[in-house]
Amino acid sequence: MTKSTDNLKAYWRSLADHDGTLAPQHDEFPGLKDASALAGERGGATSFVPATSLARRKFMGLVGASTALASAGCVRKPVEHIVPLSKRPEDTIPGQAVYYATAYQVGGTVQGLLVESQDGRPTKVEGNPRHSGSLGATDSWAQASVMGLYDPARSRTPLKRNGETQELVDWETVTAELGAKFKELRGKQGQGLAVVLPTVLSPSLREAVKTFTTNFPKAKLFDGDVVGSRNANAGAELLCGAGTRFTYHIQGKGSAGGQITAAGTRVIFSADSDFLCGEQDSVRLQREFAAGRDVHSQADAGSMNRLYVVEPHFSITGAQADHRLRMRASQVGAVLVALAGEIKGSSKAPSGAEAVLDALPAVTLSDAEQKFVKVLAKDLLAAKDARDAHSLVIVGERQPAWVHALGLLINVMLGNVGSSVRLRHDDTAVVAEPIGALAAALGAGIDTVLVIECNPAYEAPGELDLASKLKGVTVIHHGLYNDETGKLAAWHLPATTYFEAWGDLEAADATISIVQPLIAPLHQSKSALELLSWIASDAEVDGYSLVQGYWRKALGAMWSDKVWRRWLHDGVVHGVPRSGQNPIPREYAKVAEAIKAADFTAAGFEVNFHVDPKVADGRFSNIAWLQELPHPMTKLTWDNAAYVSIATARKLGVENCDLVTVTVGGKSVQIPVWIAPGQADDTVSVALGYGRQNIGLAADGAGVDVYPLQPAANPWFVQGGTVAKAGGQRKIYSTQDWGSLSPAIDMASTRDDNDPNLLNPGRGYPDRPIVRETTVEDFKATGREFAVKGDLMAPDKLVSLWDHNTHPDFGAPAMVGKQQWGMVIDLNKCNGCSACVVACQAENNIPVVGRSQVANGREMHWIRLDRYYSGAKEDPAAVVQPMLCQHCETAPCENVCPVAATAHSPEGLNDMAYNRCIGTRYCANNCPYKVRRFNFFNFNRDPMNSDDEKLLWMQKNPDVTVRFRGVIEKCSYCVQRIQEAKIQAHVAGEDTVKDGAIVVACEQSCASQAIVFGDVADPTTRVAQLPHQRPSLRRPHRPQHAAAHHLPRPDPQPQHRARSVRSGPGRCARCRRTARCRRRRAQG
Repeated sequence: MTKSTDNLKAYWRSLADHDGTLAPQHDEFPGLKDASALAGERGGATSFVPATSLARRKFMGLVGASTALASAGCVRKPVEHIVPLSKRPEDTIPGQAVYYATAYQVGGTVQGLLVESQDGRPTKVEGNPRHSGSLGATDSWAQASVMGLYDPARSRTPLKRNGETQELVDWETVTAELGAKFKELRGKQGQGLAVVLPTVLSPSLREAVKTFTTNFPKAKLFDGDVVGSRNANAGAELLCGAGTRFTYHIQGKGSAGGQITAAGTRVIFSADSDFLCGEQDSVRLQREFAAGRDVHSQADAGSMNRLYVVEPHFSITGAQADHRLRMRASQVGAVLVALAGEIKGSSKAPSGAEAVLDALPAVTLSDAEQKFVKVLAKDLLAAKDARDAHSLVIVGERQPAWVHALGLLINVMLGNVGSSVRLRHDDTAVVAEPIGALAAALGAGIDTVLVIECNPAYEAPGELDLASKLKGVTVIHHGLYNDETGKLAAWHLPATTYFEAWGDLEAADATISIVQPLIAPLHQSKSALELLSWIASDAEVDGYSLVQGYWRKALGAMWSDKVWRRWLHDGVVHGVPRSGQNPIPREYAKVAEAIKAADFTAAGFEVNFHVDPKVADGRFSNIAWLQELPHPMTKLTWDNAAYVSIATARKLGVENCDLVTVTVGGKSVQIPVWIAPGQADDTVSVALGYGRQNIGLAADGAGVDVYPLQPAANPWFVQGGTVAKAGGQRKIYSTQDWGSLSPAIDMASTRDDNDPNLLNPGRGYPDRPIVRETTVEDFKATGREFAVKGDLMAPDKLVSLWDHNTHPDFGAPAMVGKQQWGMVIDLNKCNGCSACVVACQAENNIPVVGRSQVANGREMHWIRLDRYYSGAKEDPAAVVQPMLCQHCETAPCENVCPVAATAHSPEGLNDMAYNRCIGTRYCANNCPYKVRRFNFFNFNRDPMNSDDEKLLWMQKNPDVTVRFRGVIEKCSYCVQRIQEAKIQAHVAGEDTVKDGAIVVACEQSCASQAIVFGDVADPTTRVAQLPHQRPSLRRPHRPQHAAAHHLPRPDPQPQHRARSVRSGPGRCARCRRTARCRRRRAQG
């Protein structure tokens, strides 16, 4: 075939990489003040802290919060005493994990979970395949929630204010004194009482709220959840009436019984919606979106879905877009208006919708924006007219209610309601006023505020000045932490996590789950259900009785203990009828009025606020796993920043890490700037959830609090802000360039004169391109061979160190195992959500090293999600490439280890013997992928105090060794899971492990199903078949070749943007020169 010019695209990690200014990491121990820190084990851990870094107590506390007691098989292991049980519990086998079904909520999203319990300790979270919200997968927040259970900073006992201090009290005191307080309020029918609630999705908690409002009819309810779906629900109610809720389904008919249906959503338009990360039902939507990009053959390529995105800053969803338009968030509504105008003449509008369509205002769009809308409208209409195809318009939660209503109307006109959009009536939803109304109510008769699992003193828009107003009233706070609201409260009551309490949850699609505890409450805490039920009825009832009593009453004669046990086992409630009402779009006049009142002008700087994909709205800010997790796009850790475009940075005269002053409504915040390719000009985007103080070791001092800038009317974006250079810098660190292997290439000197986006072959690529690309047309014509024909490496360079004719057995280890383990990673499905990174950390006891160590390039994650840009640096495309140990057949790391600490197993694994490792780091130096991690210091020693130490030990996986200082570690392909499956197969009398019996941690958490693991020696397994169905850089000429294959990423419609078939990385030049399979490929 003719080589596609796309094969010559330039790929770059960062702007420094693009411009050739990337500085190498040369200082092995930057910031080390005293070489004697290396002298002793204990001295090394305590003396290492740089003079400008954390205090010793804080540093050691953070160390303790991420690592714990070593298990068997590790160097310098501590003495342990085993105390046997005299009688084993009936349902317990020591050392064998037990799984319990439960559910988890963040905002308006519910995920069904299976939680692993090791000897009574929750240690790992997995998705429940029976639940429609998870389909067996999870996100990074759910994976990290187990770390939150054992967080030492959690509140442990109730607190009562005494003057300027808070004193410890017991629950008996709380019951007596607060019981009298609420009895008095009940006598006044709740006059003067306000209750701030999170998004209430629990049927039994909704029943408790109903009882509360009956006994306290004059009390007021307020919504304090930042991550909820308030705007989306308001838009649905604006168009269809009160109580209307809706869900998006990318595969047209969505999911049924946990299975993705065949009907396809061909065209998707995301209007400022990061539906693949953080927004409602993102885990399910990831699965459905990836199912539409599952290409197994050349014929499949033409049926892929297409994604159009408009957004102000690069999101995970934007990185997956086939056509992306960067623009102000305030102008997204104008695009929807223009789109509705384009399709109204070619699509039948429902009766009455003329009131909206005829009232559409004239909007001003640029030429590029007008072209985008016309192409999008044509594609949406083509999908509408196609057989067995649907389209979908998704509006992001940040957009106001009228934009959501207009998006729903467009879906109605395209015939998507009932297929890719489903409406339902929720007749039990809690009706609560927005948090802005609480600020007004505090000066109008409210003197007591009950805050349940919210933090309005921190999370409320700064314009409300709610923290100051709450100081003038009696605040009763219930939460996991003694946070900003708890510290100004008269009473602070500790809350339980979902691991410790009974409850239930109803997802947006009406799937119901029972939340069952896995461990008794670690502290003196109560659940929201127990607390509110006690307040509402003046009777203390345990959570189990409340939940079971509610469902016993709901089912009536259908109730039985057998039904209850089945619910607990499956994690899904069966046979409970929900509301049968089907909302009908009818409130067109209200939508028309809302559109007329909208402001489409663009003036000054636009300041955008968004929920952080790592710490959300701040609720996860004390979970160190998430603080150290690199941001999916910028790869920043431990900090937020003000994201600006290249043109805006040039206008402001700033560079990365320069401090800028962002001012909105007279309030200013200083924050470091980060120049982000793909950011809309004259906009600045900032992440919420940072800048907290005195909350916990991980949260304190991480980032900058930008809540003070938020306006009350529209807290997500505001025009007319100002951004100015403040002087000075705050160092923030991105891990994207940490894994660079070779010196940066000056792309300007290697560009083709005829096309500035192309490189001259052989100049920009001394080895080979990072990503292989071709168009769908080329893929259909040539299939998987394009990956080979596009090779820029001359075959004569693929030379083995051994002459195969004279030494046929040299150059590769003997693969004598019956099964050979390998992995396939599909770049067409991976979106970089980072759930696999956190899952790997939880499964394999990977430590957190802290901000200062990340700054030195010493992060310990076994999986690195490389994000590459291509194209014009102002508005590039992006691709995500997971990188982990490739388990090379002839691994360069194995040849250089002087003590054989790393060696090849008979089953194709690149194994590590931690006991042997003496820390020369020759293997890390020789690794072409830079995926080996070194424990520079012993983070397992010197915990802050023994109580916290014992609490944190409980999270560790007992099947995985905790590594000490001086030891190299890296991806093991979850060898402990492999061994467990082999033991189970042996017990069952099987000679080999069946395909699918081993699911590694990253694979199990991946919502997109981008990772497949298994036996590559068996041609019937999925992992062996996939590289033959799709082109990959690594071609499996040897069935026992146990390593990772990266599958490509086709572009479904390359007319507008040449996204194309992509294949991932293969061996480096060194590995290719030594691998027999490489030499065979070169010869034949």
